Amino acid sequence: MMKKFFLFALALTIFAACNDDNDNGPDFETVNDEIVNGQIVDDDEMLFLGTSIVTNPDGTTFTDEYARISIFGDNRPTLITPATTLTLRMHGARFAANMPALEMQLPNLGYTPGVGPRLTFTAAGPLTPQAYINGTGWTPQAKYPITDLNGSIDNVFCTLTFTCMGSFRVQFTGRMLDD
Repeated sequence: MMKKFFLFALALTIFAACNDDNDNGPDFETVNDEIVNGQIVDDDEMLFLGTSIVTNPDGTTFTDEYARISIFGDNRPTLITPATTLTLRMHGARFAANMPALEMQLPNLGYTPGVGPRLTFTAAGPLTPQAYINGTGWTPQAKYPITDLNGSIDNVFCTLTFTCMGSFRVQFTGRMLDD
């Protein structure tokens, strides 16, 4: 799994380097049109690239400067029927240096609409994330319970914090990639 993540990161770096429109890295959105009046109204994933910092129980930290998180509205939202829940997906999630990278998600999270392209979501938990392992589909992973989840999207910026396994504190800040 780590090899696949490395190859994806390498491909993303090469793609960004070969992109004539932007020689400084990936293209980022400047306006989030997936959220209108604080509600998710499009069924596209909002993919955020940023930094994840995990504070371990002993106080040391593990930093992933290429962390990717997707957020999308459940049940094919539209302007007429906005999403009432969202799914948070963590791509290549790792909470410690020796943890294998996993595709993990938290489905059906409620959210609170904000003003314009803004929303927040919280859940005390414990939440059981799902992982996509070896093509078996999304499988609950009770060994990675998530608590104290707090997140927000403010136009093209996403912040997220939560605790995994009761002792690994995760902080993510990222910016929405141009699709």
